[in-house]
Amino acid sequence: MPCYCTINGEPVSASRKLLTGLLREEMGFDGLVVSDYSAIANVHHVQRLYESETEAGLHFHGRPVSDDLADSLLNGLLECWNPSEYGAEAIVSVLTGAYNSSGKLPLSVARSAGQIPVYYNHPNGSSYHQGESIGFADYVDLPHTPRYFFGYGLSYTSFAYEGLTIHQPKIAPEDTVQISFTVKNTGSVTGTEIVQLYVRDCYARMVRPVQELAYLDENMHWLIEAGEIDVLVGASSNDIRLTGSFRIRESRHIQGRDRAFWAEASQTAEII
Repeated sequence: MPCYCTINGEPVSASRKLLTGLLREEMGFDGLVVSDYSAIANVHHVQRLYESETEAGLHFHGRPVSDDLADSLLNGLLECWNPSEYGAEAIVSVLTGAYNSSGKLPLSVARSAGQIPVYYNHPNGSSYHQGESIGFADYVDLPHTPRYFFGYGLSYTSFAYEGLTIHQPKIAPEDTVQISFTVKNTGSVTGTEIVQLYVRDCYARMVRPVQELAYLDENMHWLIEAGEIDVLVGASSNDIRLTGSFRIRESRHIQGRDRAFWAEASQTAEII
């Protein structure tokens, strides 16, 4: 880690002469060079250096970090969390392209602490789904939407979604609905896509989460309610590629112990 100071007016943490010319070319260092947040902030806010450079950043932390500098300066950001002993090896594999990352965020990252709470399954008509009902599209100083949405994550390749089929357009509360679609790697690099399937009750007796299914009624009993259910398939909670719907014919209460928290899934791979 370079020191937090300047030499001849140039920050050490941004010195190409020291970090590349001396450290790597003359001394032969081939590892990672890291710096702390304050040093990078100094480079950006005080020195205004290298704003046009193509760079990637690493986040090491035990909680989500919302970083204006990363958004404005970096072309890529790798969320490393607390990676333990073999973290460095995994990080280098991703940065060099030896491994194509496929991770997706398990939470929503707010732009500011004043925006909290921000989460994908908020009640319908609230948070960043309020629309025009509140009279203004955004806050005074930032958008309503999170910086990074639940389920967000990039890859070195791209994927196309197509052919959504809902095999049972009408079901009873105890029935199973089968949903199928095709995901195709459209890039030149081998990769894995974490496909996400969300559902939404169009109309319900209680305010429902904008993306969820089974829920409690006004008496706190688990209820599968009759009506139209939207199906949304995509790469994140905000990047929806396919949509469809099915209808539940009648309502029925279920025992909490019988409620399923997962669904069976299968896949067929075709290598072209």
